[in-house]
Amino acid sequence: MAATTRVNAILPGPTDTPMMPSFVEMMGEDFFNRFPNVGQNSTPEGAGAGHRLLNNPAPAT
Repeated sequence: MAATTRVNAILPGPTDTPMMPSFVEMMGEDFFNRFPNVGQNSTPEGAGAGHRLLNNPAPAT
């Protein structure tokens, strides 16, 4: 039986956390304008859901 390789990545981009406002102030608006605009920032809950999905041992179909 052949070995399988599984590669997963979560790249949420800017994430709404309590430290986000001070980070925006420190880095400046221009820094955040470099990220693709998807209509909203990521949330810790959303990133966690992605991690749970990708950590599922069932093979992708």
